Amino acid sequence: MTSLRTFLLNGLMRWRGRTGPVRRSLAGRVYPQAPPPTDDTVRVAAVQCELCLIHHPADYADKMYGLVREAV
Repeated sequence: MTSLRTFLLNGLMRWRGRTGPVRRSLAGRVYPQAPPPTDDTVRVAAVQCELCLIHHPADYADKMYGLVREAV
């Protein structure tokens, strides 16, 4: 029974984590390109958001896109 449960759970996780919906969600979005680095300096950025449950990966991509665009 455990192997069946594991098999089913793995299938569900693969289905829920597929990349197609995320790619479609972000397909038409504008992504300004940063200029290439000119020296040895590395720039790092972070986006902070409150913790919330998101049911679909595409919803997460939409939320993060909006937060990143607001931060830039």
